[in-house]
Parts: sequence; structure tokens; C-alpha cells
Amino acid sequence: MPKPTNNELEKSIQELISYRERLASEVKSIAQKLQMPKKQVELSLKQNSELKKIDQVIFKLTKQLKTQKDS
Repeated sequence: MPKPTNNELEKSIQELISYRERLASEVKSIAQKLQMPKKQVELSLKQNSELKKIDQVIFKLTKQLKTQKDS
């Protein structure tokens, strides 16, 4: 399997960041409609499994991109 190019990695990272922002925005919007307290909303965002997975993938891709650029 060929290595992804720096451009492909950067594009993937940006798409994941964009998706993460949309997902977090949706969670906040739903919480606002439910009139949830702000602290509870923040806790929900921190504990959201999908957001955690996205953050992990973004971290891994960013690390991979840095490694590729340094070599």
C-alpha cells in the first residue's frame, strides 16, 4: 500500500476537522433546544465517543504528516 502524500494527509486532516466542528455544533444546537446547562453541554462534548475518535485520528494523521515532512 503506497504512502499517502503530504497533500492527501493535509486534506484528510482538514476534512476531519471540518466534520468535527459540524458534529460539535450539532450537539450544541440540540443541547440548546433541550435547554441543557452549559456545563452539561461541555461535559457531553468531552465524553462524546465519536468526537474522541475523530480527535485520535486527527492526532495520528498530524503526527504522520510531521514525520513525513521531517524525512
